Amino acid sequence: MEINIKDNVKELHFLDYWKIIKKRIDVVLAAFFIIVMTTTVITFMMTPVYMSSTKLLVEKQRPEINVFNSQQVLDTYDPYYYQTQYEIIQGKGVLTEVIKQLDLERKLAPQDDVPLPHEKAIEALRGSIEVQQYRNTNILEVIVYNKNRFLAAEIANKIAEVYQGQRLKFRRQEVSHAVDKLRNELDSMRESLNESEVALEKVKKEKNLSFVQGFNIDKQQLSEFNADYLKAKTERLEKEVKLNQFKKLTDDEKLHAIAVEGNYPNLSVLKNTLAEAEIELSALREQYLEKHPQILEAQSRVEEAKKKLAAEIKGIMNGLETEYEVAKVREETLQKVLENAKEELKELDDKELEYIRLEREVETNKSMYMLLKQNLKEQDVVEDLPITNVEIIERAVPALEGIYAKPNKKLNIIISILVGLIVGMGLAFFIEYLDISVKTINDVEQYLQLPILGVIPQKVGLLIKEGPFSANYEAYRILRTNIEFCRQKKQIKSIMVTSGGVGEGKTTSVVNLAITIAHSGERVLIIESDLRRPNVYRMLEVDPPDEGIVDVISNKKSYLDVIQPTGVKNLDYLPCGKGTVDLNSFFEAKNVQEMISLLTKHYDLIMFDSPPIMGISDSSILAREVDGVLLVLGYRRFPKEVAYRAVKAIENADGNLIGAVLNEVNLKREDYFYYRHNYRYYQGQGYFERSKQKTAEKSVDDAGESSDRNDNKQEMKSSV
Repeated sequence: MEINIKDNVKELHFLDYWKIIKKRIDVVLAAFFIIVMTTTVITFMMTPVYMSSTKLLVEKQRPEINVFNSQQVLDTYDPYYYQTQYEIIQGKGVLTEVIKQLDLERKLAPQDDVPLPHEKAIEALRGSIEVQQYRNTNILEVIVYNKNRFLAAEIANKIAEVYQGQRLKFRRQEVSHAVDKLRNELDSMRESLNESEVALEKVKKEKNLSFVQGFNIDKQQLSEFNADYLKAKTERLEKEVKLNQFKKLTDDEKLHAIAVEGNYPNLSVLKNTLAEAEIELSALREQYLEKHPQILEAQSRVEEAKKKLAAEIKGIMNGLETEYEVAKVREETLQKVLENAKEELKELDDKELEYIRLEREVETNKSMYMLLKQNLKEQDVVEDLPITNVEIIERAVPALEGIYAKPNKKLNIIISILVGLIVGMGLAFFIEYLDISVKTINDVEQYLQLPILGVIPQKVGLLIKEGPFSANYEAYRILRTNIEFCRQKKQIKSIMVTSGGVGEGKTTSVVNLAITIAHSGERVLIIESDLRRPNVYRMLEVDPPDEGIVDVISNKKSYLDVIQPTGVKNLDYLPCGKGTVDLNSFFEAKNVQEMISLLTKHYDLIMFDSPPIMGISDSSILAREVDGVLLVLGYRRFPKEVAYRAVKAIENADGNLIGAVLNEVNLKREDYFYYRHNYRYYQGQGYFERSKQKTAEKSVDDAGESSDRNDNKQEMKSSV
């Protein structure tokens, strides 16, 4: 029989999982009660805290100053903007100012007289606040937890005020920086205008010109050239200021500033794609673990969207730089065209030509000057106004007395119940996974492909003490019946009972099985073939006989001379005896065959209590010579691999393995309902009373037949 463990794995059913839970219910309950009790104790030991919150309306703000009155459109959605505001509100800048104004280094300290260090105060304050977007709107909610309900409301309001003040300060700094740059440009343009006007007046006086006549066509051309040049220079200056302002912005502000322009539809599509990917990733994280395939796929989409968005921004920035370079080249080209026109007019009257040139220069400088002056006035007004994109729309108020936000006792206990059940069942499945021992009938039939001839409950002693109608006796009666079927088919008169390892209940199974077969009327002989560690006499609760197999090997006695009665009708016992002897002479195939041939003439069945089949050659010799081998498997005693090796050892010895016995089974723990039900039936009160009566009658018969046993023994000796 070739056994392949891996090929015998069956598909698990839901009931298999339920059986594991029932089997490991003690582990499940232990984990459940530990987690629930721990959570409950910690929850009730936690200091109750109050919650207060304030709401801020935060509008997205253009990060740059509109220097040349360009039209801009507000963006609709930017996930980075509000994430940035979360970090600002919880950053050191805001928290440090709040701690300073409210003296939180002392108020947050465990003891009022020992203030906290500044860094620990910041960490304590940061740990007590939460910032979240309110229902997908432009409203940010700042939540503060504290055991003092008034202090919680005070901290929430102060955080809102400090954040609002800092945003206003930052806005004014931006405006002030732009105004300073405009002033510098205006001063430079004023100097150029003054110089051009002085030069024009000087030429007029030196040439003694009161008016200029003629050259209408030339004047018109110069006017057009000057107009084109002025326009190109204005465009170049606008793009230069705009490009320099973009370069000073952070990545998030740069993204928002570019989006505000409203001229990049592809950017809006990429931003929306990124937002959808991040929303999807956030939703999946609430359902799965970080290593889940859907989480990894969503993260990949987010990273891909970010890369595309970064590439788009880089392309736009490159485009702005290209536009600036184009405007600069156009300005330089028009400047060259204007200079060429001036060169062509050199042939004209020097006096009038110089006057025209200076006049156009004055007009150009004056136009630039007036434009810059107008923008400067507008920015001066903006700088003086308290314009901010943050508005406190709902101030925090102290919570009601006794209405705590944390801990949520009911929620914590419910969660601990769920976690306790999950952890308990997970632990039960894990322990079951680690347990690779033989424990069920399916394990034997599935992995070893052996028939189970009997299932023996735990803590079974000597059956003669319990009576033939006890529940444990019924287990061995089932085993006896199944063995009888095998004996009828194969004419089995000698059986070796062995196991894969020590302590699997081999000797107990031999003695009790022999008792049940003897009670059926057959003559049975138990041979103590485990000469190294004899245990049959202990099981029978008799003193170790002085004579036995050792004396037969030494040619001092015959087998029939050393056979001992057991006190059970039809059951005798061949001990190993005392002394030392060469075991190889006993376990020679010829000697074993002669012994079996002799004893089977006087007994219906010979049962060998052999050593474990693993690692000892004695059992291999017996397995080959006896008619059948019964393998005893201890319940949860050894791994399945040990049982598998035991089966292979019997096969290698050409033994006739008739089946297996699952011994010391916990019927309450495992799913053996049919065995447990039948055993309980035989433990009924009325049936038990009848069994006691029959047992008493049987003991009288045994006493009367003890003399017959001695007569039979004398007959066997005479026949030998």
